Amino acid sequence: MVTLQQIHSIDPYEFEKLVAELWESNGYDTNVRSKSNDKAIDIDAERGGRTEKIQVKRYTKNNKIGSNEVRNYATIYQQTNANSVALVTSGEVTDPARDLATKLRVDLCSGKELVQQLESSSVAISDYTESESRSSRSSTAGTRTSNLLLPPD
Repeated sequence: MVTLQQIHSIDPYEFEKLVAELWESNGYDTNVRSKSNDKAIDIDAERGGRTEKIQVKRYTKNNKIGSNEVRNYATIYQQTNANSVALVTSGEVTDPARDLATKLRVDLCSGKELVQQLESSSVAISDYTESESRSSRSSTAGTRTSNLLLPPD
């Protein structure tokens, strides 16, 4: 069973790798960008010729994604060749942010939704919460995702 407490305990960069592995479990090829030069894109994902740019925010339970983050991230469409953009958080998403995301075509995934996706995937969260496992994993993670964030075909 995956819990938000487990997710909140993961290092932010390891959290990016976890999300990338979640996408890979759904058939995406992914690339986790370097910390210093990600330009608001943490993960590049590609499947079937379609590209998705993913921003990952490992927030505590009290932190929420608001309309400003959605508005800022929506500009990725103008800056890249993305077919879709997604904002994944371990925190919550406000209702106004969800409304705006729908209008701006930004896929959102809250911490609770992420827990559900991880539970229905083959991704082992323990690989990211145990320091021993972390040191043995390479710096590029695979990803898997549920259909919740997948763009329509």
